[in-house]
Amino acid sequence: MPNSGMPLLEHDAALLAGCEGLRRWVDPERFSSQLRDWLHTAVSDLPEGAFLRLGGRSFVTEARGPQRVRTVADALDVLAAPGERAGRMARRCILAGRPVWLFARAWRSIKPEEEFRLWIHQRRLVAASQHHFRHCFPGLAEHGDELAEAVADFAQRLCVCLHLPDVVADVWLRLDAEPACELIELNPAMSVTGRGLLGDRPVAELPRALHLLETDAGVAVFALPD
Repeated sequence: MPNSGMPLLEHDAALLAGCEGLRRWVDPERFSSQLRDWLHTAVSDLPEGAFLRLGGRSFVTEARGPQRVRTVADALDVLAAPGERAGRMARRCILAGRPVWLFARAWRSIKPEEEFRLWIHQRRLVAASQHHFRHCFPGLAEHGDELAEAVADFAQRLCVCLHLPDVVADVWLRLDAEPACELIELNPAMSVTGRGLLGDRPVAELPRALHLLETDAGVAVFALPD
């Protein structure tokens, strides 16, 4: 998806990091003019709006869903209350001497049942799960075989282009007559990366299947074609 990014100044990164733990709000006026200028350009380049996120965390919280950003003021409102997860990531980056990156991605209205997470090991799709794994979406499992085929087809094309052998890919799979897959983002395949419905088993032991929450008590598994 179209996007642009910038490493935050230490001043702006520190404002985000200061929200970790205390969950404080930041006065939007404290953010730098450089950040404001970048946000103006980034948002202007995305006529349908933008979705803001840090390199490894979004600003989505349990109390606040994805926010469509259309103006600099909208963007600063999101940054002013980054949430504990984003604040914690900013703090960890600062302590590790690493830059804190901010990205503006083209806005897409994605239904929660259309977002999936793919685990790729050695450039091969190992397993997949619905991304919003705590929710059961009625009727989703009825299309399990079709979804598994679409996911596997997309992963085969994606793996050819990857710059790393082991990644986690979040994808948008539209549930129409012919599901079309689009890459949302890539994440590192790490122990702290959310696994959805895949549980805690080692990646090498995961069944090559798409996992869907069929009922509030059970997981439906659909084999991924080679």
